[in-house]
Amino acid sequence: MQKRSNWHHSSCKHPGKNSTWLFSRYTVGWPCGVHPDWTALKDCARRKLRSLDGPSYEGRKLFHVTTLRDPIDRFLSEWRHVQRGATWSRKGSFKRERSSLISSPKIRLELVLVIKKCMIPKQRQHLLCDSRRNTIPQCYQTEKWLGVELEDFMACETNMAFNRQTRMIADLESIGCYEGFKNYDMRVPDQNLGRHLLESAKRNLENIDFFSMLEYQKESQQLFEATFRLKFSEDWEYHKTKTERFKDDVEIPDDIIERIKSDNALDVEFYDFAKQLFFKRISEKRIPLPQE
Repeated sequence: MQKRSNWHHSSCKHPGKNSTWLFSRYTVGWPCGVHPDWTALKDCARRKLRSLDGPSYEGRKLFHVTTLRDPIDRFLSEWRHVQRGATWSRKGSFKRERSSLISSPKIRLELVLVIKKCMIPKQRQHLLCDSRRNTIPQCYQTEKWLGVELEDFMACETNMAFNRQTRMIADLESIGCYEGFKNYDMRVPDQNLGRHLLESAKRNLENIDFFSMLEYQKESQQLFEATFRLKFSEDWEYHKTKTERFKDDVEIPDDIIERIKSDNALDVEFYDFAKQLFFKRISEKRIPLPQE
């Protein structure tokens, strides 16, 4: 892997060829949006690869991989991530890169002021679906949701953290993209819609060549190596996550945990399905099942 000037950009080509081997944010950046879902990637990835490698590689097979996680821990982790100032916007990098190219202090100051004005966040976010941008109401009107309390995080029905894993693996074009969510409620109270999303996500997961599970690092590594006939030079290790350490220090009331489960009911069912599918795959590869 050839490293570029930015730490997060590396050129990862097939040995002896000029074709991209790994399509990820570390190799090509965010051409399909920040943390794109299956719906955004299925068309966008091929278009991007065509522009990178040329039409001669048009018919190649793409292997999709992803990682799943316990839905309650994942929801709490996203809340903590947002609370610390994380966003799904790439606007901030423009200010750093551009301002460093201007030598005049006066011009640099004027440029930064203009960029800051342009960076005033809108009340909507844009997500790629059906080769177009879909506009979703945001939960906050400031640049970031710094310091957001868990209650407030859970109170916003358009919060994309709800049922994120199910939604990101499902085919959203089959429901008319984000317009299919009534009032953009990501908790998906509509049972028919919820069932459709779940079945779509389950089908797609079954067709994904490999997925790992955060809680089963050793088995995930063994499954990857058996699936793609590759060997890692170092073993994967499971380290206690920030969310787990937070839960050790702060007791979250049972009623809040139950609300998180209820609001993320699709993810809870999807994770149970994924876990059984994961165990089935490692069993088929004759990998010992984890001791629970």
